[in-house]
Amino acid sequence: MSSKYLFSIACFICFTHESHSSTCMSDNDVGNIGCVQIGSEFSHPQNAVCIKTTDEFMCRNAGYCWLSCVHAKYGRSKGHVPQDCRCKDKESDTVRRSHIDISCFRPDGKGCDWYVNCLEKFYPCEQDDNRYAISYAKNYCEKYGANYNAFSPTGKRWVDATRKCLQRALVPLLMKEDKPSCAEIKETAFLSHASCYAKPSSSAPSFCELSGEDVSEITKTINSAFFSAFGDSIVGFSSDYWAVYTVSSIHLYHSRNGLYNR
Repeated sequence: MSSKYLFSIACFICFTHESHSSTCMSDNDVGNIGCVQIGSEFSHPQNAVCIKTTDEFMCRNAGYCWLSCVHAKYGRSKGHVPQDCRCKDKESDTVRRSHIDISCFRPDGKGCDWYVNCLEKFYPCEQDDNRYAISYAKNYCEKYGANYNAFSPTGKRWVDATRKCLQRALVPLLMKEDKPSCAEIKETAFLSHASCYAKPSSSAPSFCELSGEDVSEITKTINSAFFSAFGDSIVGFSSDYWAVYTVSSIHLYHSRNGLYNR
């Protein structure tokens, strides 16, 4: 396989449209957020942030390129741009400056500080009635960490992937042109819980693959987080229990009807 071919594949993720190359070419541009049409691989212009590449990304302009919203949240390098990642119908030369660390746009889910250092820092909501990042999300995240060793190896993989999924689901909010309200942030977060619980990633076990013991640990974790922060967790408590109930019901239906054996 030629080096030219490998370079083309690597650039596929972050390839920048010509009209925007001037806004993502140096260290001074890193952290710029703009509305860009990334090549012809995506269906619509989308929000993106200028990054300085590492081994994972290789682009022209000496290693500077746009990290697209679709890639940051969904891990895709082409195709349809979902509504939560779209910006204007036409590209804009206006860029916004991010005041959070560039790593915030690519959470690895290995810890819980992302909610404080990234989400809450970018959109302070802790004093709002719709607070989420610290009072709810970080609280639940840390409870899963505290109970981590009670999960089986498969359960631990699910916890790791779900934590990453829940954080990445909120990355589009960090790229939005218009500042979302605290209520919108909270709603967006809770709406992501069911899908992240059911199948956090293509390479991770789904909820339906977990043992009864692991599901029991999930329930215990939800309970412990709820009782440690009753007032702030009541909506999230219902949301997470609804997520567990929904995927459990689907699992039971498939099992009873022999659909897993087809």
